Amino acid sequence: MPIATEILSGEKADDPLYIPAIERVRSTIKQSELLYIGDCKMASIGTRTHIVLGGDFYLCPLNAKQSPREKLIEYLQPVWDIKQELTIINYDYADGKTRDIAVRGASRREGFELKFLQKVEIDGQRQFAQRGEPPHATGSEISWEERQLVVRSFAIAQTEENYLRERIQKSSDALEQLKIPRRGKKKLTSPDEWESSVAAILKRYRTNGLFKIDIQTQRVQKAKRRY
Repeated sequence: MPIATEILSGEKADDPLYIPAIERVRSTIKQSELLYIGDCKMASIGTRTHIVLGGDFYLCPLNAKQSPREKLIEYLQPVWDIKQELTIINYDYADGKTRDIAVRGASRREGFELKFLQKVEIDGQRQFAQRGEPPHATGSEISWEERQLVVRSFAIAQTEENYLRERIQKSSDALEQLKIPRRGKKKLTSPDEWESSVAAILKRYRTNGLFKIDIQTQRVQKAKRRY
């Protein structure tokens, strides 16, 4: 049975709704050390700090803003260098079979766990993170150890691979069609026109950098007989 519910119109953002809902849960249960599970909108640093201040825990994914591409590259570099041990995650299905569904870190090298010390000024004016210290609170600052799991899902990875292969094939087909003359189709007569058409195809299918394009120009001289 839900402890707290709220019905809102669809044009409102979800982010500010978590803290009031958490406070209603706390006022009802009157107990700390609860685990709050939510989507990436619950993962704002303000909401995470509020949960920790109340002596509770959270579990949520981080979006691209909270864990940008540069950070992911930094996290994954030890994996690509084969220096990071990983752990396979499996699931017991209703048919009694256990299947590997993801890895978070020894034998498959596709996922792992990181620990950070999150430090946030309670007044919200400054926040930063670093690794390796236990959680504590002093003055206007609170800090706690946060575990971040970098997980590669086999199902999602397979879906993304299939989608990428499909885009590559469509790009290849479209590039081949450029070379086939057709009635009513504009003939490309200059390197600039070829480069523009190729760039449009790669942009359409989001395959920039995946093809090596070589445009060559050949000049043929024909002798005409004078009459």
